[in-house]
Amino acid sequence: LDAAPLLALMLELHRLLRRRFGGIGLDYIKCFDLIPQAQLLRLAAEQGMDAGVLRAVAAMYKQLRRCFKMVGCLGSFFAATNGILQGCPLSVIFINLLTTVCMRV
Repeated sequence: LDAAPLLALMLELHRLLRRRFGGIGLDYIKCFDLIPQAQLLRLAAEQGMDAGVLRAVAAMYKQLRRCFKMVGCLGSFFAATNGILQGCPLSVIFINLLTTVCMRV
């Protein structure tokens, strides 16, 4: 869905009504890969995430090892400090948490 025509129409309407118009856009490309885990977990704790769930998630990320895959070959495994798991239901909750906090600022 292309939002440009709708935004152009809304902008024109606000100009005609002499009202202010503003917005914000979020680009989620590579979003999951760039999130610092420690800061995210601290934020989740501050926002009231259950301590047991938080401990389990923190332990999972602490033990998690990653590697790069290229043309069927795997590189060396390493511990990543950035990035949350794509496809994990909790990751979507974490993204929503981050977005909500950013919108409050």
